[in-house]
Amino acid sequence: MGQVNLLKLVIVVDEDIDPEDPRQVEWSLAARFRGHEDLIVLPGMKADRCDPLHEDLVVTKIAMIATTRPGDGAPDSRSEFARPPADVLERVKLQLDDD
Repeated sequence: MGQVNLLKLVIVVDEDIDPEDPRQVEWSLAARFRGHEDLIVLPGMKADRCDPLHEDLVVTKIAMIATTRPGDGAPDSRSEFARPPADVLERVKLQLDDD
């Protein structure tokens, strides 16, 4: 972030996340990011001259670390995948088949 003036936000994800898929990146942030541990704020960084928010060519940059944690996705873990109840999922599947 110190080498490229245009970058003001970097989000780090694991290799199981496609960084070009915003839904996957958003999921990774929702399931794996812990603000009090994984947010890096870098004030006083050199800005690009075209940045409309710079003050004397200085900005604050942010890094968010959204990487795997122990138990990631496992039942009863803090990042368990949300799934609808089986009966609801079955009714939706039946409704889709009827259409």
